Amino acid sequence: MSYIYSVKPVYPLEMTIAYDTDMQLSDTLLHKEIGAAAVYQSTCPVPEQPVEEYITYESIVSGDSIDNMRELRKNKFHQAITGYKWQSTNLTTAEVDALVAFYIARRGRYENFSITYPYLFGGAATLVRFAEDELKISLGHYKRWSVTVNIEQAVNGIYAPRRLNPQRTLNLQYRKSDISALKTFFSSTVDGRAITYTVDLSQFASYLSGNYTMRFNQDVFRIIRRSDNFYTVNVELIEVI
Repeated sequence: MSYIYSVKPVYPLEMTIAYDTDMQLSDTLLHKEIGAAAVYQSTCPVPEQPVEEYITYESIVSGDSIDNMRELRKNKFHQAITGYKWQSTNLTTAEVDALVAFYIARRGRYENFSITYPYLFGGAATLVRFAEDELKISLGHYKRWSVTVNIEQAVNGIYAPRRLNPQRTLNLQYRKSDISALKTFFSSTVDGRAITYTVDLSQFASYLSGNYTMRFNQDVFRIIRRSDNFYTVNVELIEVI
């Protein structure tokens, strides 16, 4: 069954590419490169300032408030882990496609890679991983995208992908004038999360591409009336894998 294309979502159109990595981190030092690691591609978006740098530990704090009032504390890592987070904006479709392809090739947090930029890790080539199993990209206006990237130093441990293929989620917003058509679609065609749809992104905008089998990620269709002339309708679709 095809998704409804008689009404078009408005900007921003948001997509999340998700993996699920099982990680058993070690209490040893940082991961050392074995062989030739993948390199962050020059075709991917350049880290844009402002860049957030953070230093984190993996602390374990435990204690029984009844039998033992004293806390037991331990740092899981022998040293702090450095990470960086930045948002790249006003990106072209080619830049976003390159980043998505690189992220999918790494399977989210699963595979490490090397990155070198003047204001990351003091300019030294550093072995890192994506810090999250989700990459969120947003189409803010015509052919212009934004994305938030979060990387951290790679830590020794056992990494196992629970999902070999990415799962995509679409978040769509609609106008007040589309509410009637959406109501009809939800009441007469949609059966909550039970039915799958073929979603063709080119039907939303001619410069988009990709066909996915998806279902609704909610059983409730909500219309929020913010004022007499301002309504918002959010629809979330998730890929069936």
